[in-house]
Amino acid sequence: MRSYDDLVDHVARAIAAPTAVVVAQSMGTYVALQLALRYPHLVTHLVLVAATGGIDVGVHGAKDWRQEYASAFLHAQDWALASVPDLSDRLSDITLPVLLIWPTHDTLSPLPVAQALASKIPFASLVTFPSNDHWLVHRFSDESASAIRSFVLRGIGRRAIRRPPTKTEQILLRQCRHVFSANQLLLWQCETPCQAANLGAVTNPITRLS
Repeated sequence: MRSYDDLVDHVARAIAAPTAVVVAQSMGTYVALQLALRYPHLVTHLVLVAATGGIDVGVHGAKDWRQEYASAFLHAQDWALASVPDLSDRLSDITLPVLLIWPTHDTLSPLPVAQALASKIPFASLVTFPSNDHWLVHRFSDESASAIRSFVLRGIGRRAIRRPPTKTEQILLRQCRHVFSANQLLLWQCETPCQAANLGAVTNPITRLS
């Protein structure tokens, strides 16, 4: 693995069928966006949380995270600190549903970053939480998991959202809390496109970027 783009290809190879719900945070959002652009047949839904990659966050007042990250993770690969391309001009090509989950006062990914993404991605929706924590899903894990569940179920009708969660959906909620506490990118894979929508066959995460 020598670049974020290598990681995109690695994730694509890990998907055995075109039924992946991809949840990505921070720099993982670049990987998720590139996955949707380069391998659109593999992904059904994207969830982007407090993005620091894939769009020029600096023009929206974001603080650069790299120096602090390098000090905290002395053995991090050089490519993890590399800049990535601005995909703004290509975001309109993403036609799958995208959920944006954002803290309202994050210095690494200010709210205007989310608003810019929402304006460029055709089928994007935004959920915000009152927080200045870049890792807001630590604090709002239940709420974030619920938002993701509703977002994925939205495509199969209001009836599904009203019913109690199945055992598999409860697993999803637990996975959301676990993953958000540990890493930046999660990929779920389901057995069929229908099951990707109703979360009827969620498996363990295939890959994660931390």
